[in-house]
Amino acid sequence: METTSKNRRITDREIYYFRQRQKNLIFQSVIAFFAQQAERYGLTKSAVADSLGKDRSQITRWLSGPGNWELDSISDFLLGMGAEMRHEIVSLNEPEIRTANVTTIHESEELAYMQGLRAVWVRLLEQACRELGIKDPAAAGARWISERERTVSALRTICADHGDNDWPDNLHLADVIEKHLGRHL
Repeated sequence: METTSKNRRITDREIYYFRQRQKNLIFQSVIAFFAQQAERYGLTKSAVADSLGKDRSQITRWLSGPGNWELDSISDFLLGMGAEMRHEIVSLNEPEIRTANVTTIHESEELAYMQGLRAVWVRLLEQACRELGIKDPAAAGARWISERERTVSALRTICADHGDNDWPDNLHLADVIEKHLGRHL
């Protein structure tokens, strides 16, 4: 991406894209670190909340997505985990600076993020099951999967008649209704 004051104007779409990208990159890093600490040392949302004097629900909101994270919130959350973030700025105008090592680092960061996010969601799901009184989360999960498969099958039938079926089975059902069915009704 070549953009300086001497080149073309950056579009609003590009600005929004890079804002979201930065939020997501920071979120990925923080979530991966939290999951790593939870796995290694048993760190919990409650422990972070207690150390910051905050309600546990605040930590849950921070972990649910980058949404409206502010620098202060990020700093607080990291401090609650006994950590701080190191920053690196990479030029978008000089791709030759990006070596194979940078690609490897990004791939390993992505893998760590996915593992961390998965671990966080598993812990949140386990907690939700406990709070709902579900004694056998595996059985409940099997029922949810079966119910989703029936729902996907029904949506495929409806989309064949009224919309389009050009969507993967793992697409979020709200997206199926909005993007593949709703626009045709």
